[in-house]
Amino acid sequence: MGNISYTAQLLAARRAVETLKSSSPVRDEFAHLFTAPEVLSRAEESKNEVHVVLMRHVLIEKYFEEKIPQVEQVVMLGAGFDTKYQRYKRCQEIKFIEVDSPEMINYKIEILNKNSLPVPQFVKKRITKKADWEMVLKQCDLNLPTLFVGEGFFMYQTFDFIRDTLKSVVKEFKKDVYWAYDLLEPRIKKTQIHQESIEKLSEKGEIFRSYLTPDESKLIAEMTGYQIDIWDTQRMHHEFFGEAYHGEIHLFVNLLERLNQ
Repeated sequence: MGNISYTAQLLAARRAVETLKSSSPVRDEFAHLFTAPEVLSRAEESKNEVHVVLMRHVLIEKYFEEKIPQVEQVVMLGAGFDTKYQRYKRCQEIKFIEVDSPEMINYKIEILNKNSLPVPQFVKKRITKKADWEMVLKQCDLNLPTLFVGEGFFMYQTFDFIRDTLKSVVKEFKKDVYWAYDLLEPRIKKTQIHQESIEKLSEKGEIFRSYLTPDESKLIAEMTGYQIDIWDTQRMHHEFFGEAYHGEIHLFVNLLERLNQ
């Protein structure tokens, strides 16, 4: 699959495998279309408990279902092989934008057309700097209530970038705004990384990981005027599976809103 993100393929494979389990809260009947057989086999052979990215997916999906009747515009950042536009009729009735690299989007369009599935509006851009984000804003209708979804997106960004992105939305958008995005929870000592190094790593896409903590997420929300609800790994696992999480990977999901009415 050439330059197509392996991470995106693996995430689609995990969703496809879980969808086949009657006991799983994951439901994505199109996920299998976007992953190679060998990647699907790896997901099927996994002996681990439900992966943290699936819990993240379920939580963001529930939030999406809650907010989609209230908004007239959705912006999917780092959309990858997400299939909400194909699975929810409401998405096809409003303005719906998916943002990702040209390679990812071109491949996704090819698969959607091959399977006669609806195609949303796309912005073909990997977001690594302010100018990239401004390009996305130009495609948005600033007068519509909007939901931004960044599943796995902000893991590649810095504190300043996340703060400035959320702040720009508060400044530009006239109606209610909602966000759902996740970050890896730091498990090692935070280090200072030179800005030039951050930019180089961000350009490579799948290498750099943010070191933001939940407290820093709260600080960003306070600085930009959002209400925030933070879900850590344990909270998600208790909610969806009724037991403690014992995996090694920890992340937290931020659900934010700013009401402008």
